[in-house]
Formats: sequence, structure tokens, C-alpha cells
Amino acid sequence: IDFGLRAGSYPRYLGHSDRKLIFSFISKLPENWIIDASDDESQRFNRKDWALFLNNCKFTVACEGGSDFLERDDKSRLMINNFVAKNPDATDQEIYNNFYLNYTGEGLKARTITGRVFDAIGAFTCQVLVEGKYNGILEPDKHYIEIKKDLSNITEVLEKTKDEKFVEEM
Repeated sequence: IDFGLRAGSYPRYLGHSDRKLIFSFISKLPENWIIDASDDESQRFNRKDWALFLNNCKFTVACEGGSDFLERDDKSRLMINNFVAKNPDATDQEIYNNFYLNYTGEGLKARTITGRVFDAIGAFTCQVLVEGKYNGILEPDKHYIEIKKDLSNITEVLEKTKDEKFVEEM
């Protein structure tokens, strides 16, 4: 498998849509590559099968987990859920513009490296990760290939995945 992935969607109130970005990236991969990617819950793996899957993948793609607006009282989460219930076709940009663009609450960014990143490291599966901090543990081009949130460097990312020496050294 050239690129493999299993990922669920994040709730919209978390303030980011990086998981959607991951699938947008996957859709731009070359057609002749073997791609096995799904966000379907019924296609998720148990621990053993996840390890076997990663061991059969050359690459996987992931992002940081967590929220961009973590609050003690869940005020924004409740307001956003109410807004989405009344406006089911609202875009992520509309949610951002209505709730986070001029955010003055006491929320904090709570992004973190996730277990799936460590799973891929343990399986020696090369990773393409959405730009982020990853708790200061990982560095782009040393531990992973970085994809920009606007996908502006997709050509460069694809070139790096084809460079066997670069991937092996990483």
C-alpha cells in the first residue's frame, strides 16, 4: 500500500478541520498509487490489525489531535452545536467566522501529538503530517514530511515521497 489511512472526522466545534484536509490531500495522490484510506467507522481496525495495516503501508498521513478552543464551560461547543443543528449545511468557514474569528473567550489551543503518530513510528511507516508543533517531539524533514494546511506544497511533498534515499534516511 503506497498510502494507508484510517481516520474519523473531528467534531466541528473543535475549531479545526485538519482531518478533512488529510482526505483532500489523499484525493490528490497519483492515480497509479495503491491507496487504502477511509473515514468509515466500520473500516477501523483493532490494535493488532492496525499494526499489520501500518506495516503494509509505505506512507500514512495524520495531523495533531485536540482542539483550537478548549474551554472549561463548553460555552462555544454548545453554541456551535446549536448553530449546526439549525444550519446543517454551514461550512467550516462559516462556523469559524461566526464563532472563532473574533473569539474573546478564555479558550486555549490544546493541540497534541496523537498515538497514531507513535504507531506509525513503531511500524517504520513514513509519515506525511499536517503542519503543526507535535509537542516539539518531531521535526519536519527529519521525522516526517510536512504538508501545509493550504496544500500549497503538495508537489514538493510528492517529490519527497518518491525520493527513496530521503525517505530511508528520515
